[in-house]
Amino acid sequence: MAAQAVRSRWSPRLVTAVVVICLLGIYTLALQPAGTSGGGTITPRSSSTPSGSSVGSLRERRPLVEPATFGGVRRYAIPGELDPKPWDGPPVSGVLHVFLKAMKWPDGHLRMKGFVFFEPATLPQLWLDRKLGAYSLYNPPQVYYSLRMGLRSEAEGWEREISLETAVWACERIANDTEHEACVHRTRDVLRNLPHTESPDISVDLGPTAATDLQLFVYGWPRHVSLTSLLDGALAAPPPPPPRGPPALIFALPYFSHVDPDRVARLLGWSTAYHAALGFQGAVMYVLAKHAAALRAHPGVRSLLASGRLRLVLWDEFAWLEGWRDFDLRVQNSHSVLSFWGEHVRVLVADIDEFVVPLRRGDTLPKLLSSGCLASRPPECLYIQRRNVFTHGSGKPPVNEAQLWAEPGPLPLLQYRYRSMADHHLHNNPKALVDPSRVFPVHIHYSAVCAGTDQVAASSSKKGKLRSACSKRRRCDWVPLDCVWIAHVPNMHRRRIRPGNQNISRIEPDDWLWAAAGAPA
Repeated sequence: MAAQAVRSRWSPRLVTAVVVICLLGIYTLALQPAGTSGGGTITPRSSSTPSGSSVGSLRERRPLVEPATFGGVRRYAIPGELDPKPWDGPPVSGVLHVFLKAMKWPDGHLRMKGFVFFEPATLPQLWLDRKLGAYSLYNPPQVYYSLRMGLRSEAEGWEREISLETAVWACERIANDTEHEACVHRTRDVLRNLPHTESPDISVDLGPTAATDLQLFVYGWPRHVSLTSLLDGALAAPPPPPPRGPPALIFALPYFSHVDPDRVARLLGWSTAYHAALGFQGAVMYVLAKHAAALRAHPGVRSLLASGRLRLVLWDEFAWLEGWRDFDLRVQNSHSVLSFWGEHVRVLVADIDEFVVPLRRGDTLPKLLSSGCLASRPPECLYIQRRNVFTHGSGKPPVNEAQLWAEPGPLPLLQYRYRSMADHHLHNNPKALVDPSRVFPVHIHYSAVCAGTDQVAASSSKKGKLRSACSKRRRCDWVPLDCVWIAHVPNMHRRRIRPGNQNISRIEPDDWLWAAAGAPA
């Protein structure tokens, strides 16, 4: 009877199931990295991990491709409709994506920071009327005019509207304080002439509270999201450590739309080595799911991951408009900066075809920030101007630049002899070096400094909109070209710009490319 009972428990079907489970376990283990990946020098502290690890900590075991929550940012989705006003037409239906990070700070206060992006179900009529091309996805302007969001605690019995503060690129590119302030005051009028707007910032100080039953909602919409899990994780984690020494420098790269693993590995090797000589700790690059396996399997990429110079972050594509060029780049840029909120870092949101160039030989970014030409400038947000660079001048035989970057060898930037001479900063689209804890969402080129303080969402104050740190703003500071600039290689991937279409001048690589000596051959 006992033998019969044993045989009945281990039926053929059960045995088969056990074997399958074991094989799946072995297969899963085989996919895991055999060792460490990534360098601790570019590790953001995740509020969801109680032990936490700050920038500059020891290297830790982690997957080769990390999830988008690597820095503690959570993504929530609320379906609803936006009022079409001030334009005529039907309501704008879609999904509001809310990106939030929460942390307990050294003063004991629990704080949240994030941004929102509205994904319309169909192209808004205003975009069709203005012939907004298939390039980059923005927020519909109704996000600025009609979106109202709030927080409530049923346990403590309070509800407050939260501030949604928007930095408008038409204002944030202005270099004059008086003109910038005037433009900000005219934001509503400025947006009336634009078919889109940027992602609003959310900054909330919850005070020294242990209550985590908060709900985030949109006024007039039936659904809400619970923030309990986010806040519980933040309360369980230690506050960020006090800053020690200069801030770490991080190069934040967007995902590639098309991936040739050999080419990507080569470009990443050149870029990370070049910028390491300038004081950057490494790069964080986002990847699409369809490219993740090929990249993490490439020996060159795995070597960069193991060295600590590179981290790969899996990016969740938006479902529609996949054919648009860089269509969700603004969202991804803002996500990368938000992931380092609360860290003692500076993040440069840039592309693989851009190289930071200090004017003087031997100048590194840490040196410039501490005692050089950047030391006297506001450190929260610096616009570094770009200039296009070329291998040949006007009237000379063209060079297949894309082929230069497709072959192994010394850094091809050494062959570039000419630089565009745009005579006004408005025409060169800078890149922003930012303190993630002090700025608005970064949208490719522009941001703004949050110059105010958060109003504490105390249960004793049950009325009125919560003022945020970004309710008062200051413009980012433009860095002069004789300090540091960015060399942009517009023809790295394909021929886009002819030198003859720009006012260019000759430059000598020996004077400005000393950092290229560190790039691998």
